[in-house]
Amino acid sequence: MKTEDCSTTINDNSQPESREKLMGRRELLNRAGMYALSTATMMVLMKSAKASTMSSSMPTAPTAVPPPTGSTWQRTTRT
Repeated sequence: MKTEDCSTTINDNSQPESREKLMGRRELLNRAGMYALSTATMMVLMKSAKASTMSSSMPTAPTAVPPPTGSTWQRTTRT
């Protein structure tokens, strides 16, 4: 099987066509900023939607039961 010689291929991607316009640095930074902003916004919205649906279906957290009268709380240490 013959291997293809990559050195003879012409790279047409580096030159823009007549209808294409190269983007400047400022335009690229603005576009990247808008993508980052929209992504962050979508993450916040998805997190809030997930939290609102989960809060109704999740059971409540157990609360501490106070000791019977006459006894006191004792602190335990774990090693």
